Amino acid sequence: MKVLIHAQTHGAASAIDAFSISRSTFYNWKKAFNNGKRNIAALAPASTRPHNLRIPVSHPWHETQIRTLRQKYHGMGKEKLKILLDELCVIAGQELLSESTIGRIVKRLKKRGVIDNYCEIRINGRTGRLHVKKPANRQPLARRKGYTPEKPGDLLQMDCVTMMADGIRRYLVSAIDYSSDFAYSYTYKTLSSLSTKDFFSKLCSVVPFEIKHIQTDNGSEFHRYF
Repeated sequence: MKVLIHAQTHGAASAIDAFSISRSTFYNWKKAFNNGKRNIAALAPASTRPHNLRIPVSHPWHETQIRTLRQKYHGMGKEKLKILLDELCVIAGQELLSESTIGRIVKRLKKRGVIDNYCEIRINGRTGRLHVKKPANRQPLARRKGYTPEKPGDLLQMDCVTMMADGIRRYLVSAIDYSSDFAYSYTYKTLSSLSTKDFFSKLCSVVPFEIKHIQTDNGSEFHRYF
């Protein structure tokens, strides 16, 4: 709307240059605004869903082989499935599939209930009842990739070690600076996100520099309150 108002006063060329947009974008917005009876709601983004959707290609022979392999090797992922499936394809003269295609086939088979999703089954020692625990959706790990810390505080790495001494269990939480020799540790009786939150508070009070980044192993103790 600001672009169109600017164009009314200073012209289309000025609006395009001032807001760094293309001519086609400007005139598309102007056309949508006029066709919508000059109502600002007409400028709301429309759906970007394509009109012609890709139809999944069926691979009945490959699906049969994947079902057989998953029954033999429970929980095998698409990377290892591809190695075994490629050997079968070469012998049978079938098309080789990519890892992503195999992954999509596995997902479709799971949705149809043809192959089982991985789950953990526990038994209650008192009642004898079985409890099915499905895997939790884990948060993806954030990697530092090509980032290289240059000065103290740019990156501290935190982790926890479990220690046993004389039948007593303790949890040692540590933080080590990547770019210097600074390190700090504290011991806790229990390991939880409250413990790591308390540790981080203590760490901030003793660290001699500003902390900019923290790297963890994404364990449960580094969620919630942490």
